[in-house]
Amino acid sequence: MAAMVVRGTGVHHLGPPSSFPRDMSPLTDSWLSPAVATALFWAMVVACAVSQLFIMRAVFRTLPDAPTNSAVPAPRRWAEIVQVLLPIAGLVALFLGAWRALPS
Repeated sequence: MAAMVVRGTGVHHLGPPSSFPRDMSPLTDSWLSPAVATALFWAMVVACAVSQLFIMRAVFRTLPDAPTNSAVPAPRRWAEIVQVLLPIAGLVALFLGAWRALPS
């Protein structure tokens, strides 16, 4: 990243966050402790897991048979299953990335 001069502030270089001096670290370092960040992370994991369980329960429940002469087509079972599993895979990937980013 190119150097940046900001007049009147005493800041002469802004690089990637890893190159910030300690007093210019992101705001989360100053108000969110690692213990709080970890607790929030696990609370969100539990909330997402519970919601996904209810979604899966709704999809895998036996659906009533639609009349054969219905104008509305019956949903395909495999499409419903894919629509449940793809968000779960995305959430797992998102939570793994977030876990790695948590301060130790």
